[in-house]
Amino acid sequence: MKYAVQTKWHWENGIFSADKMQEWIRDVKKGNSLAEDIILWKIDNNHHGALVIYSSEEIAKKERSAIEAERKENNKNGASIVEETMGPITARMSEV
Repeated sequence: MKYAVQTKWHWENGIFSADKMQEWIRDVKKGNSLAEDIILWKIDNNHHGALVIYSSEEIAKKERSAIEAERKENNKNGASIVEETMGPITARMSEV
């Protein structure tokens, strides 16, 4: 069963541009992320949301230590996580 991790972030100095976010996603993909998909969206000038889809909870757990390390780096850059929810995907309208 696919597994989702949803987060909301606050950026002290404002969020990155859409181009910069897309560049970040390309870098994540090059870094051999285990995620099947990542979706980022702008909430306002200082907040963005993220949805990461994994093929299973087990795969999400395998990547957890790398995610925690990246979050520490983000904190150094003025970012802080506001909320996080995660769980199995039980239904969806289309392929994510």
